Amino acid sequence: MQATFKHGNPIFIPYTPTSGDVSAGDVIVLRAAAANTINGITTGIAHADIANNTTGALAIGGGIYEATSLQNNADYIQVYWDDSANKLTTTATNNGRIGFITGGGGAGANTVVTFLHAPLVSPAIL
Repeated sequence: MQATFKHGNPIFIPYTPTSGDVSAGDVIVLRAAAANTINGITTGIAHADIANNTTGALAIGGGIYEATSLQNNADYIQVYWDDSANKLTTTATNNGRIGFITGGGGAGANTVVTFLHAPLVSPAIL
């Protein structure tokens, strides 16, 4: 599990995986198909398993989750999802915005922190 839901009121959108099954807790970096860019809604989190080519739902903000932080990041800093390491990072390049650390920051690299899932680049609706 990449992200563990703790509490909150997530907003969900329909999502159909096309490159394999998605497990509950998986973080999905969403890219605009035409340009393969990360823009708009940048990350979604599955709350339930979704079989390949079957429509399920992804949370696109509004929840508090736990995940591992790649670096020793402070509370309240904006973080992104590193899809290669499957961890939170402050590196924006090639990573999807995921939100802000809300607790546990500053405890060292590769530690579990809580974060507010706020992946919307524009417009902000949360």
